[in-house]
Amino acid sequence: MDNNGSFLKSFMAYFAGLVLVFAVLLGAGIVPKIVWAVIGLGVIAFLAAALLAVVKPLGGVNSKEATPKEEPADHVSALTQKAREGLENLVRLNLKARESGMDEDLLINLEQLVDRLFDILPRLNQEHRGSELAFVVNKIAGEYLNQITGTYLGLSADARTSQKDELKRVLGGLNDEVLEIIKIVDDQMTGEFKTHAKFISTKFFGETVEA
Repeated sequence: MDNNGSFLKSFMAYFAGLVLVFAVLLGAGIVPKIVWAVIGLGVIAFLAAALLAVVKPLGGVNSKEATPKEEPADHVSALTQKAREGLENLVRLNLKARESGMDEDLLINLEQLVDRLFDILPRLNQEHRGSELAFVVNKIAGEYLNQITGTYLGLSADARTSQKDELKRVLGGLNDEVLEIIKIVDDQMTGEFKTHAKFISTKFFGETVEA
């Protein structure tokens, strides 16, 4: 940049000198005016091209720099996709529960659980993707909660009454477990992930966790 600036100053001084020489020789009548005019125009055109070549790097945009780099394609893992589906499912489930007239005490339990899952689900899949605990939480949000709640909401009013206590017990248990998961993740107790995931999977799903 400094070298270009020095060159510009020298160039302008040189150009001013040429103009002065042209003016003196033209005034003295040493060479016919038409000849000097042609020569002068040629020199001016050449100097203007040189000036443009110098000025362009100073203020112009490098074509290579102006071309944006291509970003790699967004590769979404199966777990990340599953987490997104789980969050969407939770929203739909919450709306369905409200629209279906779920009892207030059950709705409070459900929405508390949904809030906790919304907190921990993205964090687990971002910070501990592929872990047994992420697998279990994804399953709760994406399948299990919808299964137990959807079954209840599909019952008649009388059947709902007979099944209410059981659903309330399960929702309460899930709330406690998800709260414990949040604590484990907050405290970075990664050594507890597999044990806790296995416990939840056996207790609620009746199966061994398999991430």
